[in-house]
Amino acid sequence: MKTKLSIILVVLCFIGLPSVYGAEKKPSAIEGMVVRLDGTTPIEGVTLTFEKDSDVKLTATTDKEGKFKLAPIPPGTYRVTVTKEGFKTFSETLEIPENVLKTYKVKLPTIEEARTVRGGEKWKQAMQAYQSGQFETAEQLYKEIVVQDPTYAEAFFNLGVIQARLKKCDEAVKNLEQAEHLKFQPQGKMKLVFDIAMGTCYEALKQFEKAARYYDELSQVFPEQYLIRLANMYIEMKQVDKAIETLEKFLKVAPNAPEAKQVKKKIEELKKIK
Repeated sequence: MKTKLSIILVVLCFIGLPSVYGAEKKPSAIEGMVVRLDGTTPIEGVTLTFEKDSDVKLTATTDKEGKFKLAPIPPGTYRVTVTKEGFKTFSETLEIPENVLKTYKVKLPTIEEARTVRGGEKWKQAMQAYQSGQFETAEQLYKEIVVQDPTYAEAFFNLGVIQARLKKCDEAVKNLEQAEHLKFQPQGKMKLVFDIAMGTCYEALKQFEKAARYYDELSQVFPEQYLIRLANMYIEMKQVDKAIETLEKFLKVAPNAPEAKQVKKKIEELKKIK
């Protein structure tokens, strides 16, 4: 009996292996609705496009009740784009876990509704509050604006920048990324502001690889200010060679900087642990 029991246990162990090793993730389903800004009035004929990487692109259309369902859908991170003629296009990133029925609701403003919000009185108040250094007030106003118009990319951008200044980095990154999803493309000084906010917030959140990407861009414009910060990110990621290379670049750019002596010392320390 003992021998038979042992055999059965071994067989069961092998049967169980596929669920742990190499098993494909089970598909999910997503259902929900698209409504007007009042939160209840359904919008018929809205197209929702779900894109993951370059190989998965799925679409769904809302019915008379503003509802849709899409199944099966592979789990993963999707870029969702919501469109209908006469309405502002909405886009965001959506995470769909494995083997679930996910619910999803979108509020979509008409073009006229969005026009009313953009440049309206609340927008002017938010800008004035920001320019006068009343960041908490400006933050609250921009939060109200993005509720009124969830497609307003510049409002998400301003909100994220303010939250970065207030060291609310989780919220800042989320809103700055949303501005990107909504196709906001800052140029000139605004691009620098964006890079600084993202770099400092990712560093604060200890997402050093992402911080390094923004510090790298900033170091090309402000090498004296950002090469050392970039090197610190490489040190945090244990990329010693890149850290040394970056610090040596700093010495070439600013050989007489007050930090030069300390940088030379750091280079020697890093070379010893290579």
